[in-house]
Amino acid sequence: MLTDYTDQQARFDTAFAAMATCCSIKCDNCGRTYFVTSPGHGDYEDGELGKLRSRAAKEPERFIEVPDYSSVSFVHWAGKQLVIGCVCDPTKPTSDWIERYAEELTEYLRAYWQAKQVKARALKRKADECEAILAMAETKDDK
Repeated sequence: MLTDYTDQQARFDTAFAAMATCCSIKCDNCGRTYFVTSPGHGDYEDGELGKLRSRAAKEPERFIEVPDYSSVSFVHWAGKQLVIGCVCDPTKPTSDWIERYAEELTEYLRAYWQAKQVKARALKRKADECEAILAMAETKDDK
């Protein structure tokens, strides 16, 4: 069974997860495979669900049936595919770090975006100058 979301997990997932869903997915952090079994859900190939259930019967800690959900959510983070709500709580170290350094990260991002805005304004000035030169050239051509 997937764990209930903590507020911290929900904040992390909302902010960073270009979340995807699937009917069965393996968590790269711990190796557990979660698979949905809700009626009408799961786009399984013929025999695939039966194989997953069979493996779950033999290895219940590694193959986990999720009967109450229509899909299993996951995110790609730091090169790994992580199951959202997995019992190993794979995003906790990162979300702990983010929350511990939230003020510093806010300052970093503020400086980052300010630098981007300065660059964008400079590019806009250049584009405006080029447009003015082009308009002057067109005016000369009209004469």
